[in-house]
Amino acid sequence: MNNRGLTLIEVIISALILSIAVGGILLVFTTEKGVVSHTGRRVQAMDFTRQTLEQLKNAVGADTWPAAGDLSSGTHNSEGFLTLPGDFGPGGRFAGAGRSYTVNDVLDSGDIIYKSVTVTVDWSEPTE
Repeated sequence: MNNRGLTLIEVIISALILSIAVGGILLVFTTEKGVVSHTGRRVQAMDFTRQTLEQLKNAVGADTWPAAGDLSSGTHNSEGFLTLPGDFGPGGRFAGAGRSYTVNDVLDSGDIIYKSVTVTVDWSEPTE
């Protein structure tokens, strides 16, 4: 007699293997969503850094030092700098975050003093 069909054990084992595979795929997608969000915020922070450095660079060539281009030694907040819509305000993508920059004088081997500028962008990662 030739029996064609699956026993209950075979069906249960097949369902178990399928559920493990589907669970693994779902885990990859949920983890990827968090990584993509975090990476997007890091890219935006790099844009804020580049924006701050550009505004400071533009201030160097100006006859007067604008409020957003203070290059005296020390740490300065970035109030007065332009921001993109929805960045740092309430409900914005970086709500509760901040930008600051630190200026240090670096003496060359000669009499030339260079400015070293370090920009810091900080924010809290949302819990998802």
